[in-house]
Formats: sequence, C-alpha cells, structure tokens
Amino acid sequence: MKQLLTVASENLLSAWAVAADVEELYGPAGSRFYDSTTRGDRSEVREIIRFVRRYHGDVLDLAAGSGRLTLPLLAMQRTVTALDSSPEMLEILRRRARSQSERGLILSKQDMTTFTLPGSFAVIVLGATSVTLLDRLDRAKLFARVRAHMEPGGRFLLSTTDTEGAEMASAFEGTLHTARGVPMPYYFSQEVDRSAGRRLVNFLVPPTRGSIDQAKVFTSIVNLLSSAQLASELQRAGFDVRSSTIVKANGAGSRGLVLLECS
Repeated sequence: MKQLLTVASENLLSAWAVAADVEELYGPAGSRFYDSTTRGDRSEVREIIRFVRRYHGDVLDLAAGSGRLTLPLLAMQRTVTALDSSPEMLEILRRRARSQSERGLILSKQDMTTFTLPGSFAVIVLGATSVTLLDRLDRAKLFARVRAHMEPGGRFLLSTTDTEGAEMASAFEGTLHTARGVPMPYYFSQEVDRSAGRRLVNFLVPPTRGSIDQAKVFTSIVNLLSSAQLASELQRAGFDVRSSTIVKANGAGSRGLVLLECS
C-alpha cells in the first residue's frame, strides 16, 4: 500500500512509530470520514442552485455522495435523483433527507459511467470535481450516458480544478467532530505527479490517544484535468460548452473550481 501514501503521511507514521490501515476514501469507513470533512463545505452550492432555478424539471445529481448538493436541490421542491456507486454514501443521504423531511428524493446505486435511468432530466449535475475521478476513456462513457438522459434543451453542469501552477506537494492539519461532538484531528496531504497526470490525496487520522490502534489513512487518486481539456473533451462528445465560471472553493486542500455549463 506504500504507493498510496504521500511522503508527508509516511513521515508522520514513521515519527509516531505506528502502522497504517489504508482504505479508499469512498469505502465504508472512508465514506463516513469524507462526509464529516465536507458537511460544512458550501463550495459550488450557491452557484449551482442559482443555475438550476433557471430551469424547470427534474434534476440528476451524479456522484451525489452524502448529499452536499442533493439536499439544497431538494429544498427547491424539485424531484432529485441522487446517483452514487457507494451504498454507504447513499445511506447517509437517505437518513439525512428523512431527518429533514425532504421529499422528492430518488436514490440510485449505479456507476456514473454505465448508468441507465427511466425518463430524462432538465439538469444533470456533477459537482465536487468528481469528473477527475475518471480517466479519459471513462469520461467519454460518462458523457455518452449524460447525453442519453438529458431532456431536449437540458443542461449539464460539472466542475473541475485548474491545477496549473499548483504545488507539487502540500499538507496541512485539520479537525473534524465526530457524531458525539468529540474533536478528531486529521492530516491532509497531496502530491501532484504531472508526468502521470494524477494527484495522490491522503487523509491521515492518528491513533486514538492512549490506544495501540493503527492510524487510518483514507486515500484517493484523482486525474489532473484542466478546464480547457475538459471543455475540449465535452465538445468532442457533442456538447456545446456555453459558459465557464470560476468558483471559490473552501474544502480541504481546495483550489479554485471551474464550473462548466453545457447543452
């Protein structure tokens, strides 16, 4: 698993003299951790809500996760289909929507590169730069599925991060709170490999004080995908890129987001 660890994570583990339990960020435990770190992240939300208000009809939220975008969309009294491949994420979303008495939610556990749904959608959203989880071939599959599910005159809204000039490696310490309100520190680090066109991301959670537990590392590899490259791929897939908007991000390790509107 060493290839999934950043140098910063390896150095911390060495300093603590502990081993690491490495898990995908979107796995069972990683899903709960990811939800905790992004729950207060409002990046893109205002811009996407403002955009969706211009169109009437149902909304499809791809890679919906635990509902960072889905819940604000539901609050607009829209029918929203939340699609994600993680059953853990969808269960978090289901419970949260029920606790807020939100109606109009349809959950779908599918891969966003192969999904099939009944009907079509006025707006399809893919936020949180989730398109960068896919390589070029899978992005082409995604775009084909989106086109097959868009209403005539519909819109596709998605975001990416321009990493040109980004640091090759960066790290910082953060704190989140457990369901019981207990503060839990974590260490975020990332390494950019421009030759491979990828970015390795780690969230390292240290062992509980006084315990002999292993540290936890939640890891993810994302693809470097500039807004210009994404726009080019969308155009080749048959989309018309109608606008590109820079959005300030405020999540862990965040940089400015670029939101693309396509028809």
